[in-house]
Parts: sequence; structure tokens; C-alpha cells
Amino acid sequence: MCDWAAPGPLALVAACFVFARRFVAAGRTGWAAFSGVTGAAFLATWSLIFALQGSRPANVAFALAIALALAWASLLASHHRPQPATE
Repeated sequence: MCDWAAPGPLALVAACFVFARRFVAAGRTGWAAFSGVTGAAFLATWSLIFALQGSRPANVAFALAIALALAWASLLASHHRPQPATE
């Protein structure tokens, strides 16, 4: 992996933790836990890719963390989508 590619995954992890803190402040514990777990899982498995290069379990775990991160981003976007105005 190139050195210039690191900001993307780290930005995802940072966003997860920022939203987790924001949801805690708003009293939305379910969303806070989902955001925190997603950030922690992605960071842990991303680190495993470097520590255990070529390891099949590490690759599978990272693929699952990517799926979790994509689900989190999709659900978060849906959660923050503006509701249509009712008359």
C-alpha cells in the first residue's frame, strides 16, 4: 500500500468515532455503539492486513469490516436524509 493511500481508511475511522461521540451526546446509544464498533473493527482489521500480510483470516476479517463500514455509511446517509415536507 502506498503512503498516500492511508488518509482514506483513517478518515473513515475518524468519521466513525466522531459520529459515535455525536450520537452519545444526542442520547442515541444504538447509533453510537454501531458507529464505534464499526470504527474499531475497521481499524483493527486494517492493522491486521499490515501485521499478517498474506493471511487468509486477516483478509476475510478485513473484507467483513469493509462490508460493515459500507453498511454503516449507507444507513447513516439514510438516517440523515431530509424528510419531505408535509402540508
